[in-house]
Amino acid sequence: MKLYLDSSRVDELKKWRPVIHGATTNPTILLKDGLSPGGINGIREFLKECGGSFPVSVEISGEITADSITAFWKDLGGEDNDVVIKVPLLTPTGGNNLAAIRHVAEEVPINCTALFSTPQVLLALEAGARYVSLFVGRLDDEGMDWKGVLESCMKHVRRYKDAELITASMRTVGMVMDCVALGADITTVTPAILEKMVMHRFSLDTVKQFERDSEAIFRGVARNVAAVLAEYEAQDFDPAAKGAGTKIRGALKIVGDDTITVNLTPEEDSRIRAGID
Repeated sequence: MKLYLDSSRVDELKKWRPVIHGATTNPTILLKDGLSPGGINGIREFLKECGGSFPVSVEISGEITADSITAFWKDLGGEDNDVVIKVPLLTPTGGNNLAAIRHVAEEVPINCTALFSTPQVLLALEAGARYVSLFVGRLDDEGMDWKGVLESCMKHVRRYKDAELITASMRTVGMVMDCVALGADITTVTPAILEKMVMHRFSLDTVKQFERDSEAIFRGVARNVAAVLAEYEAQDFDPAAKGAGTKIRGALKIVGDDTITVNLTPEEDSRIRAGID
């Protein structure tokens, strides 16, 4: 299973790159992310940041033909940028784009999008789509059995070599985890959902406690070292004298000599190290 970022923002890409394997966009995402109308340069900037070998789905709109799909793909860098063209199964007038998909599928990787049923997924696969995007979140919005639809679609996807099913329009972390459990190949996630996935209040409380306890230990070690220095100075001992190194090492044994330097002045640090053999 792979996670794809549902965003066109470069800053979000950089932030989540360690855990994502691709990205998906559509006109709604581009508008939300602040890309101006006709902002093809913004898409190019995003693709440049991705650096290739990182599938990015970019949706084509307007009058969709085999020629327009191929031209759009090449304009965005095509194979060099690992661009996948998202093609809606249906047109705004109720027609379909199956013929265009079939014509270009051997050259252009296609993500057939806005799918809501098993028959739609099957037709997209038959037309040669490399990816099929099932909008499970919108199915759930309507109270439909999206899990049953997903399970049915996966049985068909497995019969097509190299084809992968993308579960899209995620609403919650729970939905993401359900998609993983049900065997979806790819799940799209927004930055907001990734933030929820990484955060847990118990984790936060625990690391805060560790930090407080760590600071207490270092403060205690620093006070211990300061006391040893004061003892040597009061008795006019040479820090390099016999036994000094052993005694100072005893004060440092909790964390080692390198970790307490932040708690000491440069002069104190220099004097301590002079007595450590």
